[in-house]
Amino acid sequence: MSNNINGEDQLDGADEVKEVKRRGKTKLINVWNIPRGHRVVVNCNELNQPIGEEVGVLAKFLGMVARNGSLCSLSFKDWRLLIGKKDRNHKQINKEAILNQVKKRFLYPARMETWVLRTIGERWRQHKSNLKSIYFDPHKSQDANNSNAPDGVLADQWVALVNNWMTPKAQDLSEANRINCTRRKSMHTSGTKSFARNREELREQDPEKKYPHRAVLYIHTHKSNIGNNRNAHVGELKELLAQQPDLADSSNGKDAWEGDALNRILGKEKPGHIHGLGLVPNPKQVFHASTSSRMKHLNVTTLDETSSEDVVSLRLELEKLQKHVQKQDDTILDLQHTVERQKRQHVNPNNLLSNSLKIAWT
Repeated sequence: MSNNINGEDQLDGADEVKEVKRRGKTKLINVWNIPRGHRVVVNCNELNQPIGEEVGVLAKFLGMVARNGSLCSLSFKDWRLLIGKKDRNHKQINKEAILNQVKKRFLYPARMETWVLRTIGERWRQHKSNLKSIYFDPHKSQDANNSNAPDGVLADQWVALVNNWMTPKAQDLSEANRINCTRRKSMHTSGTKSFARNREELREQDPEKKYPHRAVLYIHTHKSNIGNNRNAHVGELKELLAQQPDLADSSNGKDAWEGDALNRILGKEKPGHIHGLGLVPNPKQVFHASTSSRMKHLNVTTLDETSSEDVVSLRLELEKLQKHVQKQDDTILDLQHTVERQKRQHVNPNNLLSNSLKIAWT
């Protein structure tokens, strides 16, 4: 075997080996430089998760925002501190700046904002984890780690990261997280396509246009591989559904509940997470989606999923602006009346002298 000048390997008597194309850094130049007044429209489902082809672009963009040290500083130990969620008196300047960059380029329902922030937060934490696994060595001194700052990371933020990673508390937490990762049962096999998009595609394939039960969605997005013991529990889930299909019956409109098939296989959900549905901004919405008895007999409607909420928001802003303009007009009118009154009350000295002379001659 020999190497040619282009770095491509060739085998004697065999065809030329194709060069492997590796994915470079995500740039999204067209999105960052989108013309003024233009937006990428993103729709969402009833769980406030984005759906459609635009989700892939949005997800990549949010990842870039999370890795931007000017917007999402790595100096913070907690994402909630970065966006000012823990401090009620904080003006949340960072949060507003982050969302401003997203809203300049994407148009989405206001109720999807929680998903946007949580996604950026997850990407931010993953970015820190990736930096640590590649550039940080716990066996080296603090000075040695400080001098190993990666490209694209601000020096002061890297030093803050190293200082935190060197503390006993952070090292204990890292070890606990490592152990938890080894206990992970599942690994999704649907690539970069989100659970929400897979769920929407299955709904479109259903004759009655109903969402699949989360156990069905889980099987669809978690292919088992007995050879490397990946997702071995998916087989158990299939056996359970064969024996008790009612544990995944979504004919009544419910696609998840406590004690269903997936709950029995994977166990109780962790706080803030729902098995098989991906990132859900409001997990309580899944298990408590039924309308209360008092609301059942009322005429309840929902806003349009695409842009009606944004229209309502714009209308409110327009009303505020109109009220502000009206106040300014009233103020100007009052000033004009005041000036006119002052003019009427003001006596010209020349007129006074003329009147005095007339009185003297008479």
